[in-house]
Amino acid sequence: MVTIYGSDGIAKAEIEADDNSTQAKEIQAGNTLSLSFTLYRHVAFDVNDYTDFEGERYWLMDAAQPRQKSTMEWEYNLVFY
Repeated sequence: MVTIYGSDGIAKAEIEADDNSTQAKEIQAGNTLSLSFTLYRHVAFDVNDYTDFEGERYWLMDAAQPRQKSTMEWEYNLVFY
């Protein structure tokens, strides 16, 4: 489980990332954490929201643009830096 926090430090969502999620660590470049997941409610993820993963903090640099799969399912693909 991964918890995503708003810029105010309050948890927005606790998600279980799917198999398309990845973590990339690069020498002399920014590390990225790509999370793909589905929620059963719409959550507005904004710039400066963050998550802590394996001892490192990652920030969202772009506002989320989720895809509505059905009346009750929202699909997210977020990239944290």
